[in-house]
Amino acid sequence: MSRLCQSTGALLLTALLALGVSVGPAAAQTTDPPETSRPAPTDTTTPQSPTTETPIPVPTTPAPTPAPPYPPDPAPPGSTPTAPVEPPTAAAPEAGVDLRIAVVYDKPAYYAHEVVRARATVTNVGTATATGVGVTSTGNIDSNYWSGFGWPGVTLEPGQSAQGTASGYAHYPERGEVRLVVTTTAAEPDASPADNTVTAAVPISIVRGTYSGVVYLDTNGSGTMDPGERAAGFGIRLQGGHPWGSYTVHTDSNGRFTATVPVGRYVVEFAGSEWWFPPTGVEIDDVDDPDVLLRGAGRVEGQITATAAFTKPAYAQDDISVLALTLTNSGPTAVPELKATCWSIYGVLVDLGELGSEQGTSVPGGTSRTYPVTFRVTPEAARAGHLRVDCTVGAPPNGNGAIRVEAVARVPGAHADRAVGRLLRLLPRGVTCAMCPPAAEPLTGVKVYLRNQVTGQVVARAVSGLQGSFEFHDLPADLYDFGVVGPWKATGPFEVRAGDNGGNPTIVYVESAPDQPDPDQLDPGAGPPPGGAPAHDPDALAATGVGVGWLALSGLLSLVAGVALVSRLGRRA
Repeated sequence: MSRLCQSTGALLLTALLALGVSVGPAAAQTTDPPETSRPAPTDTTTPQSPTTETPIPVPTTPAPTPAPPYPPDPAPPGSTPTAPVEPPTAAAPEAGVDLRIAVVYDKPAYYAHEVVRARATVTNVGTATATGVGVTSTGNIDSNYWSGFGWPGVTLEPGQSAQGTASGYAHYPERGEVRLVVTTTAAEPDASPADNTVTAAVPISIVRGTYSGVVYLDTNGSGTMDPGERAAGFGIRLQGGHPWGSYTVHTDSNGRFTATVPVGRYVVEFAGSEWWFPPTGVEIDDVDDPDVLLRGAGRVEGQITATAAFTKPAYAQDDISVLALTLTNSGPTAVPELKATCWSIYGVLVDLGELGSEQGTSVPGGTSRTYPVTFRVTPEAARAGHLRVDCTVGAPPNGNGAIRVEAVARVPGAHADRAVGRLLRLLPRGVTCAMCPPAAEPLTGVKVYLRNQVTGQVVARAVSGLQGSFEFHDLPADLYDFGVVGPWKATGPFEVRAGDNGGNPTIVYVESAPDQPDPDQLDPGAGPPPGGAPAHDPDALAATGVGVGWLALSGLLSLVAGVALVSRLGRRA
């Protein structure tokens, strides 16, 4: 037999064997019962043809289904009968979450100036747990927050209750009642939502009181009411009370007024910008109080001016410096109750004198008076090279007047090795932001200088580099005027402290201004003063206009040309 025939026969035999293994058992396949009901067969003979074999019935287990509540089987004959066993009854459908709310007030009635307090009780009368239980309300009190039901809400098991309170002053008490519509909700649907909302009302009434007195205008500055100073037809406005309102009354021909308003706390305001009244707050109740006397004073600004100067140009550390504060009254009448507040970064206030007393001082019309103010010179002032004091004058300061003055005294001796800064140009700001830094960008290539505030001499110069940076070297610690060459003006002085200030650059803001000349060109014969050499600029090489890359390329070309020339001369030799 050829190899082809042998191969073909082998393939056919293999196919027949595979067919017999797969087809035969499949035709006679049954489901074996569990081993406990049918032992495993031990016959190893070839199975009979499926057409003659009687299949063995195999018990199967149907899917469990709820059994009907049939009565129990009858007792076997001769057995003792027993009571029938009741089948389990099906559970009733669950009602789910069912919230119920009730609201009560802590008083049967209120006055408008009293705080209204309401208490809500929420009970879960359902059969399921309620989660995220909260309470909301609308109505005429100024708060709808219910304590006890804050986010994310409370959990109530069936039969449980929770309480919370809301409180506030009533709006529109003239309507005669406080009315709240209060609702409770849960994360789950409510089986009976009709009892989730209630309306609770309680009566309220308004109590009124009176505020009365006399207004006078202190035209002669005496501090007391003199004949002819009662203010007729003067407007007085009261804002506040319960309920809140704004009420205006006017004085009669004798300067008297009476306001009948709901009781509560009020702010009293006065008409007329030419007179100043101290801020007045008053508590008005239903009890008659004595009349008040309200004094209007002339405005300080425009009548009082102030100047300040130290009595010595320089001090040493721990000295007691004396600041002479002079007040001038250009008006015809005295200005009483003048006071001052003074402060310093580097000094400690010792005494304001008469300007710090409870009654203040009085400056007669057409006169000037000088008052001493003392400060102790601290070590910080010595390191800064100066002592600066700022004062505000008024009757009182920042009330009736805010006249500001400042003075500087030198504290010589300290020296600065280096002072570093950045020059920034202020940009227009589209939106005002009190807490944001000014919008600015660096100014490069601009000459800057420092000028001694006492002598007027320029003591240092520099040119701003990248990011507007500049440096000054070897200077006495002090406060200097900062100058900029070009169409710029600095917004403040420049402080130089002892030591090396390189780690704490001073930001100098400049704004557009008429062109400022170079002080060195005004006096070309004047050489640079000590410490006035321009600061080292790390960008000086880039500022020469010669590119480093071009320098390197030209050097390389020169080297190649030199090598070629030497090689050529060698071949000729």
